[in-house]
Amino acid sequence: LTGRYLNKTVSVRVKIEEEIVRFEVDATIIELNPNRSKSIKVYGYYKDGKKVSIGTKMNWAVANGNVAAVSGTSSIKALNVGSTKVTGSYQGKTVEIPVLVTPKLKSLQLSAKSAQLAIGGSYSVTIQAVYHTGSPVDATAAAVWTSSKESVATVKDGKITAVSKGSATIKASFGGKSASFRVTVK
Repeated sequence: LTGRYLNKTVSVRVKIEEEIVRFEVDATIIELNPNRSKSIKVYGYYKDGKKVSIGTKMNWAVANGNVAAVSGTSSIKALNVGSTKVTGSYQGKTVEIPVLVTPKLKSLQLSAKSAQLAIGGSYSVTIQAVYHTGSPVDATAAAVWTSSKESVATVKDGKITAVSKGSATIKASFGGKSASFRVTVK
């Protein structure tokens, strides 16, 4: 398009493309740790059913700029712990994706490293999730507990029960990390 006014001209390039009738987003929620980024993949469908990638063509905006920001053409960068939403628009249509920024898990700490039990005895151990930001959080109920030898000792939510003589390793897993506890039954 070219416009003229008072002997001056201005030109604007116009691209005409097919109408996108629906969007498909690869994520229903974006979960990140601070300082991490994730690309948003969005696909558009034309009336004839053809699928095209449009994530980089969309206009992205973040509701709370303290929690996350748009980085590049279609990437979200987590800034601080919290929640917000990102909105993308294209051809007058919008998509909204919740963004959850959670603290990064540093380590897991058990309340003890080992125990000696008699057959039939029990011992309860707790586990704390230590994050890079904030205080430790009790993860005893949320952790997945396993025993290397259930014939020697069983475990449920941190409560270890001695079954027979021997030794076993109790493992607690949470947030992609694990910690071990040694139990000896005499």
